Amino acid sequence: MIKDADGRPAAGGERSPSAGPRDQGDRVWAGLHAHPFPSELALGVLPLEKFRLFIEQDILYLPGGRRDEPVLRPTCRASPPAP
Repeated sequence: MIKDADGRPAAGGERSPSAGPRDQGDRVWAGLHAHPFPSELALGVLPLEKFRLFIEQDILYLPGGRRDEPVLRPTCRASPPAP
């Protein structure tokens, strides 16, 4: 029996339209968790230089994301209140 992404039997025995994207998302999610960075960070063995690079990239990226927020916010269906 064919099941949808949530494991329920698909209507009419067909594959649910959401099954493909869900399968892709599951692979991405598993890949993120298998990456050495979060594992090493959690174990406390991540080299300082790798962590420093991560923080430096965030410092460069985050201000741009905040700058774009007013443009993107109106396109969202449910926007949380601005801080």
